[in-house]
Amino acid sequence: ADVAPGLLDSTRTLLVHVVEVDGLAPRIGVPASDLMPYVSFQVSNYQEHFTRTMRGPSCRFDDRARVAVRVDRAFCAWAGRGGLHVVVFDAGAPPAGATEEQIGLIGEVHVPVAQLLASPYAQIEARYPLQRRLGGGPGSAGPAPLP
Repeated sequence: ADVAPGLLDSTRTLLVHVVEVDGLAPRIGVPASDLMPYVSFQVSNYQEHFTRTMRGPSCRFDDRARVAVRVDRAFCAWAGRGGLHVVVFDAGAPPAGATEEQIGLIGEVHVPVAQLLASPYAQIEARYPLQRRLGGGPGSAGPAPLP
C-alpha cells in the first residue's frame, strides 16, 4: 500500500466507531427480539475490542475504540490485506460447539482501511452490509474507522 509522507514509522490514533447494526436475522426458531448482538474487531496485532451486548435485530451501539498504532510495514501489510475484520455475534446463542452457528456468529464484514494510509487526514465513514447472515435475512453494520 502507498503510504503518505510522514505516516510511515509514526504513531497514530485510529478511532473505530461502531454506530449500529440493523436488520439482523435471528437463528431459526428464535424471535428477532431475543437477539443479543455484540460486535468484535481487532486492529492489526493489537488487542481485540468488544462492544457491549445489546438486544434486538436493530441496535445503536455508539461504541468508540481508540487504538494507538505504529504505522510500520507490518501495519501497512495488514491494511492492504483486507483491513479491519468486524464480526457480529449473538450472545444469546447457547454454547454448543465450534461451528459458526454454534458460537453465535451473525455476520461479518471486512472494512478496507488501506485508504487511511493515503493521508494523515484520511477517514472512512460508511455502512457495510454483513457478508454472512445466518437465517438469510438482511443486515448491516455501521463501523466507521477514522484516523
